[in-house]
Amino acid sequence: LIIVLSLMILSLEAQNVPIHPTDFVTGTYLGKSKPLRDLPTMSSEEFRKLEEKGLTRTLNKDLKNRIFPFAATALPKGEDPARQAFMGKTDGNRTPLVNFDGQNSPYFPPDCNGTIGPNHFMQTINCVYAIYDKSGAIVAGPTNMNLLFGNVPGANRNDGDPIILYDEDADRWVATEFSIPYSGPNYILFAVSATNDPTGVWHQYSFQVASMPDYPKFSVWRDGYYMGDNNTGGNDIYVFQRDAMLTGAPAQA
Repeated sequence: LIIVLSLMILSLEAQNVPIHPTDFVTGTYLGKSKPLRDLPTMSSEEFRKLEEKGLTRTLNKDLKNRIFPFAATALPKGEDPARQAFMGKTDGNRTPLVNFDGQNSPYFPPDCNGTIGPNHFMQTINCVYAIYDKSGAIVAGPTNMNLLFGNVPGANRNDGDPIILYDEDADRWVATEFSIPYSGPNYILFAVSATNDPTGVWHQYSFQVASMPDYPKFSVWRDGYYMGDNNTGGNDIYVFQRDAMLTGAPAQA
């Protein structure tokens, strides 16, 4: 009994140990973008080249045959109790107000995501963004994603994995994309709208990261913009200085 209680106390104490950053990175800030409504839209020829690039990408031969190395120990066993095996029968009293086609990506996976604000819907795909009003009319784009970040380090590439979020507390928009050259440093390109109008100007940032920030996912919180990614270096949790980036001030991660 004494041993069990001791282990419980040690476990509780371990949960209260604060986590501290292992490194600080100062982002590069080069000012505001041009209004996104004024940036050039993609031509049909540019999109055709994206399609060709997507279709000619070499498939990973190692993934040809799927393997499930943890199938024997994975839970739950048998039928998943959370799986819905039938269609719902309750009639909803609300129908969609607007239904319209978004962008079509030539990439696999397309990494499509979007978010809605008070007056707009902004969508990103690999490697393009577009902004719609709430009637479904396009009001900016489609435009190559990296043009949103201007000339910050890494913005010469348009590598994808874009994310768009709406920061509800600040009434601002957040857009990110990674830059992963074959040699040299990797970057997270980061932009925060200067107003609640995503078709206007944005603050442009670039942060060097420890290693390739594959599959980045972001969260908006009061004390920062949080990012988790999938990498082999072990440094895969980042917090970006939200209060500074909302005003276009120098920012750290």
